[in-house]
Amino acid sequence: MAIIGHWFASFMLAYLVPDANIVLLSKLSMLSDALAGIFMLFKVERGGLYAKWFMSAPQSGTNGLIQEWKDKGVWEKGVDLEAGENGFAGFGAMFPFYVDLSYSHSVELTFIIALCVALYMLGRYRISGAYFLAIVVATISHPLIDIIFHDAYIFMGRRDVTRYSIGLWQHDSLIVPALILELAMAVLPYMLWRSSKEACGDEDEADARKYQKMFWTMALTHNQASWYVVSPLMGFSFFRLVPSWQFGGDNEWTYVLFCVTILSWTGALYPLYKLNCCLKPKTDAKGYKLMDVEDQRPVASSLKTEV
Repeated sequence: MAIIGHWFASFMLAYLVPDANIVLLSKLSMLSDALAGIFMLFKVERGGLYAKWFMSAPQSGTNGLIQEWKDKGVWEKGVDLEAGENGFAGFGAMFPFYVDLSYSHSVELTFIIALCVALYMLGRYRISGAYFLAIVVATISHPLIDIIFHDAYIFMGRRDVTRYSIGLWQHDSLIVPALILELAMAVLPYMLWRSSKEACGDEDEADARKYQKMFWTMALTHNQASWYVVSPLMGFSFFRLVPSWQFGGDNEWTYVLFCVTILSWTGALYPLYKLNCCLKPKTDAKGYKLMDVEDQRPVASSLKTEV
C-alpha cells in the first residue's frame, strides 16, 4: 500500500503504549518504502513498468531486467509471467511493475534495523519493555501489511525466496475498495490514539487543531495523490509523449524520481510532531493519567514529548 495505511501500526501501538513516541513509530512504519527509494537509487533493488491499461508490451529496459533475473535464477516461472504468457498483458493500475523488493520489504532486514533502534532507545532513554516491543512491531509491520497488496518477503536477498503476495493491487476492480481500506487503516487508529490525548493548555488546543489539519492535508493531498494520481499520470504521459525516455524501464532517472517521491512522504511527520508536542495523555479530575492506572502520579500540564 501507499504510505498512510502503514500508520495503522504506529497509531495502534502508540495508543496501546502511551509512553511510545508516535513520530518515531510512524517513521519506523514508513521505513521499508524509504529503503526501497534509496536501494533503487543505487540499484540494489530494481523494477520495470508494465501497465496493462496503457502499454501493449514492456519497454526494452524492463525486458532486459527480466532476462537478467532469468540468468541469475531469481525469475519465478509460473509466478512471474512474461508478456503474452498464459494471456498475461500487464499488471493492474495500482502496482504495475516487475519488481525486486527483497531487501527493503523483508521482515528479516526490518527486524534487524528495529532491534538496533530499540536497543539504542533502551540504552539512551531507558524505555519500557512495551515500548521496546512497539518499536520492533511498528518496523516489521510494513512488509507484513504489504503482503495484502503487493510482493513482500520474510527473508532478504532473493526475490524468489519467501516471496508472498495476496495481490490486492493487481485487480483494477478493487481499486476503490483498496483506497477505502487504506484510508480506514489510517484514520480509525488515528482517532483511537487521539481520543487518549488532550491539549496541554488552552493555547495548545488551537495549535493542536492547526497541526492536525496540516497533517491530514499533507497525508491526503501529497502522500496519497503522489502515488495514486501523479505517478500513474507520469507513467502514461512519458510513455505516450516521449517513449524514448523509457520512464519506468529500469533506468537511473526513473529511480531518482521514485526516491524523491518516496522520501517526500516523510514531510507529513513534521505537523504530526508539532501536534504531538501540543498533547499529553488524558487525565481525570485529580490529574491522574487515564491510560496508566498503575502509575497514579499527576501529569504536568507542560508535558512535552521528546523525539
